[in-house]
Amino acid sequence: MKKFFITITLFFMGFVFAQKIQVQRAAIAFFNVENLWDTVPSADYIDGTKDVKNPAFHRSVPLDSLQYLETTEVYKGEWSNELLVGKKVVRNQILADDFTANSSKNWNTQKYNQKMANISKVLSELGRQYTNDNPAIIGL
Repeated sequence: MKKFFITITLFFMGFVFAQKIQVQRAAIAFFNVENLWDTVPSADYIDGTKDVKNPAFHRSVPLDSLQYLETTEVYKGEWSNELLVGKKVVRNQILADDFTANSSKNWNTQKYNQKMANISKVLSELGRQYTNDNPAIIGL
């Protein structure tokens, strides 16, 4: 009888505690950081002496750093990796000046700070409705 009572008690305790399983959730967010650099006037720098698969073959650089880079020409032709092999060229980016103080958008420090505040607010609230917490991971 004692074994039966213990068995029944263990069964009911297991049943009661099994119903209290809590599901844990975490939010994961991703943000394209390329949009943060719109406020820095920049140009494309293509180093055709490197392999096309090398990340240093093509990169975006601030205009004020161009003076430190070795270049052979300012490139205005059609984009083609084959045409740029062996050359070190600078190519002006389309709309590169859209978010500068001299643009028609009158971009300034205040607008940039507001943009950063908006981004940080959105990133901190992603998934909050499901997890009641900030994202566990933010991929950039």
